[in-house]
Order: sequence, then C-alpha cells, then structure tokens
Amino acid sequence: GSLTVGASGFAGVLSLANANTYVGGTTVSFGTLALREIRNPSTNALITSGSLASTGALAIAAGAAFDISQVA
Repeated sequence: GSLTVGASGFAGVLSLANANTYVGGTTVSFGTLALREIRNPSTNALITSGSLASTGALAIAAGAAFDISQVA
C-alpha cells in the first residue's frame, strides 16, 4: 500500500493529525502533505499528533511540499 497526494494536478492540502497505519511509500505530487497536532482548546494539552511510519520512502515532487511546521 501507499499514499499519493495530489493526483491530477490537485493543489490542496492533506493534513494528517493522527498516527497513520498504512505501510509503503508516500508520494506528494502536487499541493502539500501536512502533519498536524490536535490540542485541547481549554488546556492546550497535546491530544494527538500526525505521523508517518518510517517503513516506506517519501517522495516530494518539484513544486509540492511536506509541512511539519505544526508538529513539535
């Protein structure tokens, strides 16, 4: 299995905010793949954080992006 972001020129953002269980490679063809944190709005305590398994390759095409700025 694998995850491909940005098929057919789609240039939006796919945000992952939990651990993801697929295995295989990740390809970002267009747009942005973003990892995010979810925090409790009252306490700002971390609830969960997006992640990718380290079992597959990560390919980012020219003009695409992989955004980890929202994950501590």
